[in-house]
Amino acid sequence: MKNAFSAATPARRWLATGALAFVLPLASLTTARAQDAKPADTKPADAQSADVKTTDMTPQIWTIKYTKGATSRVRQRATITGDAGGNEINILLKAVTKRDVKDVAENGDATIATTTESRALSFNGMDLPDDPSSYPVVTQTVSSKGLLVKQSIENSQQGGEALEKALAMVSQTPVPDKPVKPGDTWKTDIDNRFVEGKKVTVTSTLIGSEKVSGIDTVRVKTEMAIPPTADATDKNLIKVVGFINVDPKVGRVVRSEYNLDNVTLSLGGNEVTVKGKLSGALIVPGVNDKEDAPKAAAAADTKKP
Repeated sequence: MKNAFSAATPARRWLATGALAFVLPLASLTTARAQDAKPADTKPADAQSADVKTTDMTPQIWTIKYTKGATSRVRQRATITGDAGGNEINILLKAVTKRDVKDVAENGDATIATTTESRALSFNGMDLPDDPSSYPVVTQTVSSKGLLVKQSIENSQQGGEALEKALAMVSQTPVPDKPVKPGDTWKTDIDNRFVEGKKVTVTSTLIGSEKVSGIDTVRVKTEMAIPPTADATDKNLIKVVGFINVDPKVGRVVRSEYNLDNVTLSLGGNEVTVKGKLSGALIVPGVNDKEDAPKAAAAADTKKP
């Protein structure tokens, strides 16, 4: 695999553009009122918030709600890391995306289109040139129960099917079917998009309450293990751990952070296993809009992601 990931190779360019397709579906999770905004990369997905309270909390229940014509902009961050035959893969992506609620059906199902306004990419610490023609457009239909009804991606990247399938599953935020209190868990079966006719169980746990930019939210941990093939063993499972903050009064996810592990990509006949970390935040004028245009990714982040 000598020089397989030099700056000019198609594999490296694919990883860069594929990273955007990787993070875009999660933009639909960050749907908040203007005052709910919080910078995206303030907390890693595997960290427990010190601000979460688990006592004196009224049991909560909520549904996800959308308004036709609503538009929002989201600042996102993704890191993708892995190893390809001894060649390090370390991608950092920062993007600003726009979300448009195209339609809301009588049953609450919402159709949301997510496009990219700007982005910055680095590969192993080296900034990469941007190509707006490679930006994907993700359209999702999401139910009031937080489940993905359908998804389509325009300008999809060949070889990134595993990422697209994984994100279609990760971008689901099942709501409880009865009021829950801290420590309560609910399980929801969703379609396994890797194996037709099979299901994957999403386990959701209410962690507690948390104030996010002045808004009272509930913090939920979600977990799933995705078999990528019908005969997958434990070592083949795609592991997902996420945390979301929901405003139960208006049924909005105001913050989300996710870790994905053991996702296999196909690059030029080679299989590469990667990990991903993703986070996002609504952009609010006068609150966190000063960083709208992503700077060169490597220069903007001196720490190794």
